[in-house]
Amino acid sequence: MDIGLLVLLNISTVPFVSEFEHITCEHKQKAKLVAVLALRNFRKQRWAWGFGVLWMLFLALALAPSASGKTFPVTPGALASVVLLQISVWGYAAYRAKRALSSHSK
Repeated sequence: MDIGLLVLLNISTVPFVSEFEHITCEHKQKAKLVAVLALRNFRKQRWAWGFGVLWMLFLALALAPSASGKTFPVTPGALASVVLLQISVWGYAAYRAKRALSSHSK
């Protein structure tokens, strides 16, 4: 896998984390996978269009061949960094959701 695709996949999780936090922290209900994947709230946000344009730019950069002809494969360190980043982001979102849901039930 090329490093550009890894960056694109990493950035692609932002709307889903945002939607997960919106459902759990603002609506005070447990997030279902289908509701998170629907991205209803994200599509209403002003920054959704900007994010879409940025995502398409990264997609074009990831799919376009390099001018020098070199490819930049993903190293194990870069992959481990992205995996740790995703674990920490989703872990923090789950922690906030748990706190919001537990304070709502009291």
